[in-house]
Amino acid sequence: MYIQAITTACNKSIPLQKNKIVLTIPWWSEELSQLKRTMVRYRRRIKNAAKSRRQHVVEEYLEKKEEYECQAKKAQINKSADLLAETFYPEDLASADNVHHRRTREAAERINDRQDDEHHDPPFIMLELKTAIGGFNPKKAPGADGFTADICGRAIYQDPDAFLALYNKCLEIGYFPNIWKEATVVEATLRKPGKEDYTNPKSYRPIGLLPVLEKVLEKMTKSTEDALYTLIHHIRGQIKLKKLVTLVSLDIEGAFDSAWWPAIRIRLAEEKVPVNIRRLIDSYLDERKVRLRYAGEETARATNKGCVQGSIGGPILWNLLLDPLLQEMEKRKFFCQAFADDVVLVFAGDTALEIEGQAGAALSFAHEWGVANELKFAPHKICAMIMTNKLKYDTPRLSMAGVDIGISDEIKILGLMIDRKLTFNKHVANICAKGTDIHKRLSKAARVSWVLHPEIIRLIYKAAVEPIITYAAAAWAPAAGKLGVQKHLNAVQRGFAQKLCRSYRTVSLNAALVLAGILPLDLRVKEAAALYEARRGSSRLVLGDRETERAAGFADAPHPAMQMDLEIRSLSDQNQVDQNNVQQVRIFTDGSKIDGRVGAALSLWNNEVETKAVKLSLPAYCTVYQAELLAICRATGEILKSGGSSFGLYSDSRAALETVTGQWNLHPLAVEIRRNLHRALVQSKIVSLFWIKAHAGLHGNERADCLAKEAALSSWRKPDYDQVPVSFVKRNIREKTLDEWNRRYQSGGTASVTRAFFPDAVKAHKIIRNIKPQGYLTQMLTGHGGFSEYLYRFKCRENPSCQCDPQAVESTLHCLLECPIHQTDRYNFEQKTGVKLDKSNLPDLVDNKEHSIDFMRY
Repeated sequence: MYIQAITTACNKSIPLQKNKIVLTIPWWSEELSQLKRTMVRYRRRIKNAAKSRRQHVVEEYLEKKEEYECQAKKAQINKSADLLAETFYPEDLASADNVHHRRTREAAERINDRQDDEHHDPPFIMLELKTAIGGFNPKKAPGADGFTADICGRAIYQDPDAFLALYNKCLEIGYFPNIWKEATVVEATLRKPGKEDYTNPKSYRPIGLLPVLEKVLEKMTKSTEDALYTLIHHIRGQIKLKKLVTLVSLDIEGAFDSAWWPAIRIRLAEEKVPVNIRRLIDSYLDERKVRLRYAGEETARATNKGCVQGSIGGPILWNLLLDPLLQEMEKRKFFCQAFADDVVLVFAGDTALEIEGQAGAALSFAHEWGVANELKFAPHKICAMIMTNKLKYDTPRLSMAGVDIGISDEIKILGLMIDRKLTFNKHVANICAKGTDIHKRLSKAARVSWVLHPEIIRLIYKAAVEPIITYAAAAWAPAAGKLGVQKHLNAVQRGFAQKLCRSYRTVSLNAALVLAGILPLDLRVKEAAALYEARRGSSRLVLGDRETERAAGFADAPHPAMQMDLEIRSLSDQNQVDQNNVQQVRIFTDGSKIDGRVGAALSLWNNEVETKAVKLSLPAYCTVYQAELLAICRATGEILKSGGSSFGLYSDSRAALETVTGQWNLHPLAVEIRRNLHRALVQSKIVSLFWIKAHAGLHGNERADCLAKEAALSSWRKPDYDQVPVSFVKRNIREKTLDEWNRRYQSGGTASVTRAFFPDAVKAHKIIRNIKPQGYLTQMLTGHGGFSEYLYRFKCRENPSCQCDPQAVESTLHCLLECPIHQTDRYNFEQKTGVKLDKSNLPDLVDNKEHSIDFMRY
């Protein structure tokens, strides 16, 4: 009654309003409306058609229906393609500019005017062209022209001078050919992991396919683990100081797709990039197009904003645009880190109020920077997390652009799931789930007939599973020491280990690992973390006060245009050496390692007379390779001091010479050698590189070899070079890993049968490489197989007794050592080898090269 009364009153006093909003379909058009009306009209004709004409009318209707459906489907696809293009490649509208944007746009237009004759980058050289084209994978998808990297390489090598002239002309006049400015985006765009709704275009990452010839020009103008390690190390340090730590992960909407070109032009000038490079990039950014293919249809669109994902220069231009944000945060004493478009801020303080002040200032500046560069932060997607050891604390209130930021218990950054207590349990669960999924797929292929060879399984494990597990190991390695984490890792690894040695599923992890020849995953994680720290320059794990040898930075290498195209000539005997003896000075170099000590030397010759000999000392942990490079480096130093005009540099180490001639090899000694050779060229000195055969009776080489051995054995002075090679660090870390694994193996309560054959896991690790146990051999080495003892355990047999004696238990050791059924085979083996079979000598028989094959056959 009350509802009716209210309804009646409303109807009398409030007039009804019709909904003026017309619901429209985005892809609908007047043409489709006309086609639909025509189709409906032809369908009505069927009812009124005479029987004689009915078939004809039905056929006409079906034709109109098919035409309508085809056009409707085409319109849907075209609209979807347009929507994807608009989403992935937004338009830069000058009409929406504020005063700051207009000033930036005007400054960008004037900044590279032709009257601005600043420093110019030198022209490209032939070596740069060959290096650029050689760096592309021919199996990668080409651009719209269909030219793969090998096709372009063949074309360039047919007439390299013409292509070099073309690229240098582009650099000179600042012109990027229009035919190379069109990117093709195919429908197989990449899914962004972790998205809930994949019907949203923003859940995909468009990859633009560009012509290889364009990438060659782009390349010539041209680790997540580092970021994660630094971030976690900083957080742990602040937590140890009993600070309240707040981590904020910023999200930039469509970062690469929204990079503002005027701001990029301004940044290039601020960084003092040579003006001809800037003008070439101006042309590169001007009049660009993208062609998007979707469901068999194409849509073309001009772009004036963003960096094409898949281009060579895109990440560089984005880093250039982002750098002022990081610099300003550093000036304000805020910890800020970015990798590509992932930006992380960390605030540490004693109270929540202090955190709020720091975060408010930093987030406010980040928002202002985004507005100035036409980049949008998505406050609703920004995550924050509180991390501390304090039992009582207030939660800071954070906001950005007036939108409150929610506090989470875990945040995923660069593929690493970080939780508020730094336990990394969720991360371990995620990576173990991926490893388990790979194992399940593998099981489908190798369940019944073992169709996959163990080496293929090993390759899958080494190339897919281990990299997934050990990713960012340096950041979360301490968690690998927890029993819960080890349990998860063991569950993943056990299945792979069993498949590698083709054992029963009941075989223990300890036995399976030994027979498969792989290390426990938790130890591999710790090993990867230790190696990473050593490569960063910390070798305290092995030598304490010495530095690990690290690659030189790109800034230390010479400008690409200043690099020389070095050539190695090979000489195999004394006659060839004499024929090439046309230089004023010949320098023979060599490195040697003898009795665990390392030395290097060089011998200078003028015609057939030695004029100078130099001995060099290196620590025992250095390699012969380092000694060879050091000798060559000192030889180039002697060339700079000498007054001669032509020099021959002879070495019997092809590896060292190829390191020197490999222009992008950043070994510190190789970089120094190339720098010295360039200085020699500036001094008008000609240096030729020769490889000579070692120990072939060549006079200069034999003399250098003798000096190197003397330097190794007799020198007690300070080393001439003492950086620790990575190979030495790897070896020491691996030794510690094997020792820990051996301790676990020997003290474990499983693998008792396997320990009878392999009491030491370290020795077993070397032996298994040659034996590669499979099938029946694995059953014998584990005790899990067709033995009564084993079958009785799983209720597959009534008793564990052997056929030879009801009182004897049929086990591996019984069959090998006692069972009279195998007495003949045992006797033949003992007569052939002269060894009495006994449990105590089983490990020696497995390890003995003379008897191991016969023992395995037995």
